[in-house]
Amino acid sequence: MRYFFILCFTYFVSITNLCGQCAMCTLNAEGSSDSQANAINTGILYMLLFPLVIIIVIGFFLWWNREKLFKSNSNDKVS
Repeated sequence: MRYFFILCFTYFVSITNLCGQCAMCTLNAEGSSDSQANAINTGILYMLLFPLVIIIVIGFFLWWNREKLFKSNSNDKVS
């Protein structure tokens, strides 16, 4: 499992040409300069980054504490 996370991290870090534009942003960027289009792409990716990190952190803590959260109480058994 550790190697899977290392592989995913390496994959996401090594991606060099990301385009995060929706159709509206693409139409607006086509009429502008290349630097402005790159700025729009970068801004969209930054806006995506923070909610994604929050979801990953919450998921990790749920996974890390899964035994405590979902453990059935052994005293609840009916004899």
